[in-house]
Amino acid sequence: MVHNINEIRERFYNLIHKLDNGYHFSDYLDADCPEDFEWSWNEYDDAADDLGIWTGSGATKIVIGDECRDYVIKFQLPYRRDEFNYCAREVEVYNEAVKHGFGDQFAWSAHLFDYTFEFGGGVVTVPFYVMEYCQCGYDSIDDEMYEWHYTKYRTELGLEDCDATRSKYNTVKYNKDIGERMMEWACSVWNLPYANGGIAKFMRDMYINDIHCGNWGWIGDRLVLVDYSGYGEDYSGRDIDY
Repeated sequence: MVHNINEIRERFYNLIHKLDNGYHFSDYLDADCPEDFEWSWNEYDDAADDLGIWTGSGATKIVIGDECRDYVIKFQLPYRRDEFNYCAREVEVYNEAVKHGFGDQFAWSAHLFDYTFEFGGGVVTVPFYVMEYCQCGYDSIDDEMYEWHYTKYRTELGLEDCDATRSKYNTVKYNKDIGERMMEWACSVWNLPYANGGIAKFMRDMYINDIHCGNWGWIGDRLVLVDYSGYGEDYSGRDIDY
């Protein structure tokens, strides 16, 4: 897919300008965490109604989308950006994925613009990043992964599909090595080998972790990772389990 970054940049720059000047966006940049930003932004409902925006957040990033639902912008609160720029890390990972032939497995990400806000009696410049919008369905992805592994489990052991087999699978297998199991399922969707290197090795080499079901999405029938910065203040502290 070709991304017209100039059009995207203009569109979202204008959106942030409107939020800054009409909805007191910058007043809440001193929130303690992304979730607090969402909960405390008093003018959010007005902005959502007037401009068609919606927001999301995780442990490190805040996401803003609009009614088009083709792209989102991401940013970090200023105090978190100084510690580790997870948004910039996603851009680095995406560019490396393209070099290694895995670009289709990651939602496109790029630095979009920097915006300077009046903040705390002075000014602060916040980088904004763009990512492809994906339909993230935690439950649907978890269900698909579960059924794929369950079918694999009973087929390999020659077991019939019944309540007793499913109960045994749930007890013995399903909750173990969830990161590894998720990667194996994803590779089956991508038609890529899981063993002997490949994308799983690439992700380990890039220190990507925290790949729970909420960090995947669909662009049409294309499965992609949407949160691939990894989690941990430095690479050495990240526990990679796949």
